[in-house]
Amino acid sequence: MTTRETRLAAATPESLDPEERMSRDELESLQLRRLQHTVRTAYENVPTYRRKFDEVGVHPDDIKDLADVEKLPFPGMRRIEKITGRNDDMIILRGVNLFPTQVEEIVLTLPELSPHFIIELSRPARLDKLTVRVERRESARAEAADMAANELIRRVKTAIGCSIDVDVVDPGSIERSAGKFQRVHDERNA
Repeated sequence: MTTRETRLAAATPESLDPEERMSRDELESLQLRRLQHTVRTAYENVPTYRRKFDEVGVHPDDIKDLADVEKLPFPGMRRIEKITGRNDDMIILRGVNLFPTQVEEIVLTLPELSPHFIIELSRPARLDKLTVRVERRESARAEAADMAANELIRRVKTAIGCSIDVDVVDPGSIERSAGKFQRVHDERNA
């Protein structure tokens, strides 16, 4: 018996993720809600997307069915990759696709946190986990940096749609690199 067959044989309704137990109608309803949330978030928070939506006369309220994805002003993935990040940088975390640049954009909005961070991916108890290790700024008190960490968790959940952990470390704790820095440390298959 292969590893996959063993895992499937051991699967019980209680051990499956809620999405794996849904009917097709429930799954499509969830997909529609996520599409609507993504479109609304992009429209309200990213000027480039807002301009593209406005150019073709599409408003987030126009997305009422999964087929409405055809109305979106994205003729090809080349344009989307240019805006969001490179395909080879994409992280898939519990079914959510995200880019390190999305996390970086949120980190940069929090004045207590420095732009020096790494993303650590692990799989404790067979569930993917993302931890952002970020340095606090030298001028920030530890308590203020901890509050900023909680705000980072909230903003990532709202903007990207996944739950993360944040570990605030002292200034200078994260390695610096003169070349291309490896920001993502993926230990899920180690």
